Amino acid sequence: MVVSCQKDNPIDPPSNVYSNSTLDYIISLGYSNDRIVDVGKYYLVEGDIKFWKDSNHKKARPIQRARISSPLAQLSTVDNITVGITSFPNTAWSQRVIDGTQAAINSWNGLSNCKVNFIYTPGPATPDILIEHDATLPLDAYGSTEVPSTCTASTFIGLNTNSQYLSVDQLHFLIAHELSHTIGFTHTDHQGDGSGVNSFVVRTTPDGDGASVMNSGIYHGVFTNPTSVKKWSDFAGGFSTYDRSASSFLFPNSPDATLTDNGAGLNLVWPPSYFCSSEVIIEVYKNNVQVGANSLEPNTGFFFINLNDPGSYRAEVQDARGGTRTALITL
Repeated sequence: MVVSCQKDNPIDPPSNVYSNSTLDYIISLGYSNDRIVDVGKYYLVEGDIKFWKDSNHKKARPIQRARISSPLAQLSTVDNITVGITSFPNTAWSQRVIDGTQAAINSWNGLSNCKVNFIYTPGPATPDILIEHDATLPLDAYGSTEVPSTCTASTFIGLNTNSQYLSVDQLHFLIAHELSHTIGFTHTDHQGDGSGVNSFVVRTTPDGDGASVMNSGIYHGVFTNPTSVKKWSDFAGGFSTYDRSASSFLFPNSPDATLTDNGAGLNLVWPPSYFCSSEVIIEVYKNNVQVGANSLEPNTGFFFINLNDPGSYRAEVQDARGGTRTALITL
């Protein structure tokens, strides 16, 4: 990866403000009405994803399965994410949250070839993510957070009043799940509106994964009875094979890009979190001469190039945000 100035033939960057209501925005992402709950100042989607009503929202962008919001937390921001905990109403509850948080952090930090690193930060320091009691949450919504709206992790995780009855093993699962949301993972079982719009499979994962830690509470049958909440020990090995594959694809220790011949054309693959953008500009060169026009594409980490005649090829992927495009991958 090198740095370059803006190229010729620029594409005008898209407007990034969604003009309709928050509810319209949520529906545009592919969520169905029966998974959206109005909780006063915010909507709660699929049991634990929070959208504030008074926020401006970016236009709907693709949500990927093993699933990712857009934009992700950017790769350059995920290696030292501090996590703190406010005092909960009683000491025993607080201690279980602390123990569950530390276990969840250890599980995330133990993933191979994944740059994400959470750091538990006790005491008065201001952390990147604050875990706190949120009494506004419904009793069957044990935890909630937001997916990133900028290119850094979201800043809070709320636990409802019913979470005081959860064991450390259950909190381990719950907090690992919510931490995943903070950097951009959404629910593996999110099916959108059935049309396929706004939905892309993470390159290394299938369309569904029953073993995923990131399936929703609705998928797991979570109700107000605390015993309905899954335990970390319910998941053999913790994060599933595809959870792990998605994590290393999206947040690799050593970001790289590849251009390979698949017989019918060229596969261009890159880590989506390298760019703080939901769209990228792709340029293709044959023998150092650009082939075709710049192409504006969703930042999913994969693009098929329909060229297979002999030649030396190079592809460049650039951030599609407004202003100077500085991030460049050359293959």
